[in-house]
Amino acid sequence: TVGGYHLVWSRDLYQVFTAYLALGDLKAAERALEFLFKVQQRPDGSFPQNSWLDGRPYWTSLQMDEVAYPLIMAWQLGRFDKETYTNHVKKAADFIVKNGPATPQERWEEEAGYSPSTIAAEIAGLVCAADIAKRNGDNASADVYLKTADDWEANIEKWTATKTGKYGDGNYYLRITQNGKPDAGEKIEINNGAGSFDERDIIDAGFLELVRLGIRRADDPLLPARRPARHR
Repeated sequence: TVGGYHLVWSRDLYQVFTAYLALGDLKAAERALEFLFKVQQRPDGSFPQNSWLDGRPYWTSLQMDEVAYPLIMAWQLGRFDKETYTNHVKKAADFIVKNGPATPQERWEEEAGYSPSTIAAEIAGLVCAADIAKRNGDNASADVYLKTADDWEANIEKWTATKTGKYGDGNYYLRITQNGKPDAGEKIEINNGAGSFDERDIIDAGFLELVRLGIRRADDPLLPARRPARHR
């Protein structure tokens, strides 16, 4: 296949970026952000699912966490200048407010809907964008970003955590819900011929992004490591 991991995903480059920061290689971290903002970002503020090194999109879907991660990167690097805010941060944050929290594709690049991992990135990205907006005197946008982030944070469990599942005590985060109704028992078609399943049967570790990005505490009672299983 022509497509593959020689292409650039915004989400994957963000993960590499965090490694650069951990290593203290700020110049490499800056280059990663410059690529995303100057080469890959679209005029509407979004980012393609992936692209060639020259920025040409290859697969054409949209993954909302990939729009959010560059905002976190900008904040972590202290990129608070007006040019970065006006031409890149604000455009991406406005796009998230307009199009989130549901995503056409989540981190596994297959399903649409309400994903804990995607929503975590969106919330964190908006909070970072709000701080950068305030530093640039755009308090109106900052208020919108924070209000949106707060609203989405308050609804995470409503959209993504079932109370009637078959694992453990029945209360846990799902991989994704198509319509933000985790107890509805809606069927979801898993790609690559895996079959159709009740949404409540499909889980992954994506909810850990809620902790890693500061949306939920590590000792949150809904996290499985903190909760005893219910025997049936």
